[in-house]
Amino acid sequence: MSIQEFADKPAAFRNDPGQMFCLECRAEVEAKAIASVEVPAYFSHPPKHPNVSDLDDCSRAARSRRLRWFGDDDRNESSGRRVRQEFFDESTVKSAYVFCLTYAGRGNLPLSKFQEMIDRADRLDVWSYAGMEVWCVPHVLLLLADFGVGTERPCHFALVRTSKLSAIWRGSSPVSIKKLFSDTGNEAKTIAGQPNPRAISRSDVAGVDTSWMPAGFARGLVACGRRQRDWRSMKP
Repeated sequence: MSIQEFADKPAAFRNDPGQMFCLECRAEVEAKAIASVEVPAYFSHPPKHPNVSDLDDCSRAARSRRLRWFGDDDRNESSGRRVRQEFFDESTVKSAYVFCLTYAGRGNLPLSKFQEMIDRADRLDVWSYAGMEVWCVPHVLLLLADFGVGTERPCHFALVRTSKLSAIWRGSSPVSIKKLFSDTGNEAKTIAGQPNPRAISRSDVAGVDTSWMPAGFARGLVACGRRQRDWRSMKP
């Protein structure tokens, strides 16, 4: 259950809930600050292992700046299955890949990196965020990787002036995404030839040219969707 669902339970349950496990990382957690008016309620997690990167931390632990837009939002599992299935339609995933490649920069998105992004999306179950639509997924994937690692221009992406991923599809005004150089934290001047930050739009992925893509590579993109690990079915 979410922290809000826990807070809405009767006091008798909140005082003695038994063992509770995080829906994402499956670690045992404890509800904190339920009655506080100063600190938002949260599920306290065990300390992060020092070898776990910020991108591979639990988003529900709310301690990773790289995952600060993810976490304890409403989910719709049946919708999530549909969104994921539609995303891995060959024409859709090809367009998504080319969009991400254009933003990350040529040479910065081998198939192994794209698989890494998909694996993190599966772990975080981004597909099931309530209201999530297929057109949003490529922008979300950009938040889930470091690009150009080991090069002179390593980079990553962040959302601008929002604390919730759902603002992409629910916000009253467009949310922007920005490109940052990972070694300095400075913003790049452009994203894909356009001013940085760049507003996220439903039309961003529409019409990208995928005609150059070899058939074997396209099959590899579709195959990235076959390795899904359903973390929700894991037992603590």
